[in-house]
Amino acid sequence: MQVRGKLFIGGRWEAPQGPEWLTVVSPTTEAPFGRVPEATGADVEAAVAAARLAFDEGPWPRMSFDERAEGLARFVAAFERRAAEAVDLQIDEMGGVRKFLGPATHGVGPFLSRLLVDGRAIPFREVRAGVTGKVVVLREPIGVVAGIVPWNAPVMAAITKIFPALLMGCRSC
Repeated sequence: MQVRGKLFIGGRWEAPQGPEWLTVVSPTTEAPFGRVPEATGADVEAAVAAARLAFDEGPWPRMSFDERAEGLARFVAAFERRAAEAVDLQIDEMGGVRKFLGPATHGVGPFLSRLLVDGRAIPFREVRAGVTGKVVVLREPIGVVAGIVPWNAPVMAAITKIFPALLMGCRSC
């Protein structure tokens, strides 16, 4: 059984605020597969505060689009080395079938490639005609982004929320 005793908050593994645990039961075998701490409202607030601090004081939102793209590409390269393991974990955790989860999980790299093409087409600074004259439209990072991820294909579902926010310079929590 896999046991994770801490929550990943602010780039570190932190002890949870509450005493409750969740048992992960494999829908495939109906056997307990793992145990994780149940995050409390205080844990969520700590994660949001850490993301906000990273946004306000960290380098990510001030990096260029290409620098952020390179950071995400490094993540994808590291992830792809463990993609088969990620497929197996998703099968154990949520009972999906390999025929569905395999292509979805191995699609992380192509998804980033598509995002980079689309992202490079975005005008980050644009001069437009306004009612009283020319106006400048700036597309800038705005802060912390939270996404609710569905249970089916959780890796790709999370990536489709996290990557666009990070690529545009926001922080995810």
